[in-house]
Amino acid sequence: MNKKWFKQVISLSLAVVLVISGLFTLTYAQEVEGTKDETVYFDLDADGRLNKAIVVNAFDTEGGAIKDYGNYTEVINLSTVDVPVLGEDEVSFKLASSTGLKRFYYQGTLADPVNPWVIDIKYTLDGQPVEIDKLSGASGALEIKIHVKPNPITVKKFADQYTLQMITTLNTEVASEIKVEGASVITVGSDKQIAMTVLPNQEKECIINAKINSFKMDGITATGTQMALGINIDTKAITEGMDEMVSGSQALVGGVKKLNSGMSDSANAVVSLDQNLKLIKESGEPLLSGSESLSTGLSELSTGEGAIESGLYGLNQQLTGAVSEGADINVLATQMLQNPDPNVQALAKAVLSQQTLISGTQGAVSEMLQGVTSTNSGLTAFSASLAQFHTGLVTWMNALGNYSQAMTRFNTSFSEVPSQTASLLDGQIKLNTGITDARNQLTSMLGDLPIPLDEDTTAVNSYVDDRNTPDSVQFIMKTPSIEYEVAKNVVPVKEEKKSFWDRIKALF
Repeated sequence: MNKKWFKQVISLSLAVVLVISGLFTLTYAQEVEGTKDETVYFDLDADGRLNKAIVVNAFDTEGGAIKDYGNYTEVINLSTVDVPVLGEDEVSFKLASSTGLKRFYYQGTLADPVNPWVIDIKYTLDGQPVEIDKLSGASGALEIKIHVKPNPITVKKFADQYTLQMITTLNTEVASEIKVEGASVITVGSDKQIAMTVLPNQEKECIINAKINSFKMDGITATGTQMALGINIDTKAITEGMDEMVSGSQALVGGVKKLNSGMSDSANAVVSLDQNLKLIKESGEPLLSGSESLSTGLSELSTGEGAIESGLYGLNQQLTGAVSEGADINVLATQMLQNPDPNVQALAKAVLSQQTLISGTQGAVSEMLQGVTSTNSGLTAFSASLAQFHTGLVTWMNALGNYSQAMTRFNTSFSEVPSQTASLLDGQIKLNTGITDARNQLTSMLGDLPIPLDEDTTAVNSYVDDRNTPDSVQFIMKTPSIEYEVAKNVVPVKEEKKSFWDRIKALF
């Protein structure tokens, strides 16, 4: 039995190297020169539950005093005859310096051990659950289901940093048609070694099916060792950078939303401007026609005013001459008023009245002439101004028509912009969603990596007591074997003195 256990440990180590080397470049905690190394042996029940835990502590020493911490129910010196001195959660040895001892070992049985992993092993034979003792020498269809996950109740985080390698060995002389899910199969001579690798902080299941005959099997073994990926990733910087990308993308989405809203408002304004330009042009066309008619009327009016002015001027000249010529008549008529003859007086009064009328008419015609002259001058100036106004109006209407046509074309082109910015907004939203999903997936991926990258994985915590500072901690576990042998006459063999390694192999 001891040879089988030793062979199992060697095979397990070989399987770990073969299976994992194709997946990662792993750095496992090895026994090195240092203060202390802890090797924790778990004796498991057939179903994977922890039965007993023994810790072998190894120290580099030149002799002298050794102090260690741990709550042990039993302590055995594996190297010398020195008796351990036990205190409250404390173990000490006083070693003679003359022994030449370079490496000191002692083992302790832990008082309240907790497995960092929850291991659940179930066996079925021909589809029915079966206890392990019923499988000795059995035949039929065997299924072994092994389920492993981190133990949620332990305060020790070894399952978050350690890789657990479980080995199930089936001898092909008693097992055939072996099928495996969730593990790798290695052929070692007549054995099929089934290696299930559980990476840090992972949950995994392995299912093994086989046809068995006169069945027997070595116990299922497991080793837990610290793993390092050999990479240095600043996960904080990555996650913060992704957060900044998400924030920037969200700000970009907000800016594009404002741009889209502004483009919609601008498009509406362009439509309104285009419509108003057309309305102005339509309203300006009657003004242009009226300006042309007014210019024609003013021209005709100016011609008539010129004729009137010419006539009034001639009439005024005649009346002015009559007034001048009537001055002597006025003197004679005034003298005739002194004549006693009533008829002469009447004639004189009539002459004087006629001269007064002529003089008054001449004054009125003179004023009319002045008015017509002023009016004609103003009409001429207004006509010239109106001509300039009409010319400017024609130029403005032509420019307005050209601008209206250009605005219509711009409106036709610009009307597509809001839909294009809407597509841009949709694209930015999808981009933001993609970046957010990528950030979440990256965060989840970093959280699922087999080691906590933001922590110093080279630091080793003691499984036994936090006051210890070991250089390495490793776990070795084993379930009971399924024995089946034909009874033979066995000759008793004299028991030889056991070495340290014999003691280690005999722990189970």
